[in-house]
Amino acid sequence: MKKLFPFLSILAIGVFFFGLIYSDPYGSKTTTNSNDNAVNPVVPTTDAIVKYVDSLNGANDTVALRTRGYKPKRGPAGGPAGTAPNWFQGTGAFIAFNGPATGYVAANFNNVSGLNNIDLWLISPPVNGASGDTLSFYEQSPNGSTYPDSIRVYWASNGDTVPGSGSFVELGRFKTSTAGSWTERRFTLPSAGATGRFAINYRVAGGGPSGSNSDFVGIDYIRLLGPAAPVSITPDYLYYKFENNPNATTVQNCAIPGVGTPTASVTGTTLTPGGQFDSCLTGAAQTSSGVNTGWNCNLGTSSWTISMWLTIPTTATIGYLFGDPGSNGFRCFHNGVAGPDNLLVRFSTGGGPGDMTITGIGPNPTVVTIVYDSTANEVRGYKNGVLANTVSYTANIITGSGFRVGGYSTSGSLSGKMDEFRLYKRALTPAEITASWNADLSGCGLVGISNNGTEIPSVYSMEQNYPNPFNPVTNIKFSIPASGNVKLVVFDILGREVATLLNEVKTAGNYTADFDASALSSGVYFYRLESGSFTQTKKMLLVK
Repeated sequence: MKKLFPFLSILAIGVFFFGLIYSDPYGSKTTTNSNDNAVNPVVPTTDAIVKYVDSLNGANDTVALRTRGYKPKRGPAGGPAGTAPNWFQGTGAFIAFNGPATGYVAANFNNVSGLNNIDLWLISPPVNGASGDTLSFYEQSPNGSTYPDSIRVYWASNGDTVPGSGSFVELGRFKTSTAGSWTERRFTLPSAGATGRFAINYRVAGGGPSGSNSDFVGIDYIRLLGPAAPVSITPDYLYYKFENNPNATTVQNCAIPGVGTPTASVTGTTLTPGGQFDSCLTGAAQTSSGVNTGWNCNLGTSSWTISMWLTIPTTATIGYLFGDPGSNGFRCFHNGVAGPDNLLVRFSTGGGPGDMTITGIGPNPTVVTIVYDSTANEVRGYKNGVLANTVSYTANIITGSGFRVGGYSTSGSLSGKMDEFRLYKRALTPAEITASWNADLSGCGLVGISNNGTEIPSVYSMEQNYPNPFNPVTNIKFSIPASGNVKLVVFDILGREVATLLNEVKTAGNYTADFDASALSSGVYFYRLESGSFTQTKKMLLVK
């Protein structure tokens, strides 16, 4: 009996620990984890498009996962089922990456019995994945765990839900983090699939309660990220194309989202043919003339870019190209003290160290681009996309009293022609300037407004745009039973106005408005018609 005592003691201890493991089928094999292991969740900043996201902050049991479209399954390499479900709600093993403490999905060694392999698949709901998209999620095992866990990641572009099938392509594998903090894992999709599925595969050889190769894993904050949207070279403050004008004395601001009035009045100067791409603004140094933008210049100390196409005569007469007298006299003019065929930018009344001259602007057509780079404290001048002059200067353009294009205060307006006036609230890069100085950036979303016949409708109405989805042109039909002002505008999903298709008086009738979205990115947009007391809004989808 004495000889059996050591063996019985070892057996009793083993049974004791075996009982501890099975008393909590959702537990971990280590007791070193606590709230002290939690990290303050900080979601990393990304400029990528979020195509799919699951914070896992709610219920993550098998029923809840299946309700959300997941397929939690056992793979072909796994052993017999154990006491724990395949995937279950996060526990106190550690705190979730974000959201509530148990807001993550977990799995552990108790999903199989005895000494067997673990092969659990968490197959995602269908997602619209593209080649090059990024699958991102966070993972963790208990702090200081000595039981290695491993994860494999797969992608099935055809939406397969059979674990281990030939449709699934492995994207990578890793051992889970045991450093007491969540680790982000990223994988790139190799192919597109409109209804594809990714899979997170918990795969361990010799796992299970009596194995030494598995413990407890947590998965949190799953996202599918598309590539970052390209930086638009469509101006975001002012963009006067001087074409498709509502009438002879107004021009549209085609910038997105734009500042000032969407439709600006033209005084003194006129709209004529002969611009860079179409019509243009023409002046003869008239006083108090130009385009009244409706915007009080407030560029402050931030970076900005102004670009314009010019044809100016060789003369000594000064002509102002833009400016706001309330912004300490921020302005730009040609000829005068700048000299014949030259252009001068000034940041203050009377001039100063920020003055920059660009020579050789006239008499031939020239695109001038002026860049203020606040990070380098430089003003740069370009002619036809080529750097011509650089001045060191720290600008601070305070809020003005009225920014004018093609004129300035009561002084003489431009002498000659101006087209494609563009103002950005950032410093364009040399590559962007090279790509855009001689390019028609499209915009204003206005291709044309046509009157459909002579029949007078009895009610106000607006139809669904056609085609929908569209790329990049669609048309919107509407009817007005009485003459009056008609406003047709387009908004993005954040409620920002991105295009004004119409804002003028129309006689009663049936109309079609063409919308050109070349300058916009893919996504959901809304269009709204306002006339009299009638207002209606509909949704459309741009797919490029």
